Amino acid sequence: IYDQVYGQNNILTLNTRATLAAAEFRAGNLNKAAELYRQALGQGQSSLKPNSMETARILNELAYLYFRQGKFDESLTFYQWALASTEGAAGKDSPLTAACLKDYAQVLRSAGRTSDAAIIESRADKISSAGQ
Repeated sequence: IYDQVYGQNNILTLNTRATLAAAEFRAGNLNKAAELYRQALGQGQSSLKPNSMETARILNELAYLYFRQGKFDESLTFYQWALASTEGAAGKDSPLTAACLKDYAQVLRSAGRTSDAAIIESRADKISSAGQ
């Protein structure tokens, strides 16, 4: 309905598609969820700004989905993009950036890159402690 009424690139359509992807993810339909997230990103290229919270949210959720599937390389790539979007939208010292950094560090650790994970976690901790 949203595609027909608002068009594929409309922010309402993209957010609805991302919400549907999240529901599919929670239902255990990971491949369908990944497809919907990728559609939202692809269709939103003309309307979503790279440094917007909407883009960051979709990238972050897709990165987490890949992490849950054990696809660490894909997850790392999407977390890097999510981090760049989050920093651009919320700022480098934002609690949202710190949360994204912690998620990214978790994937680095799972991929066996413990020293990289420690550096990222340290940065996240500095942001978190500065905000207290």
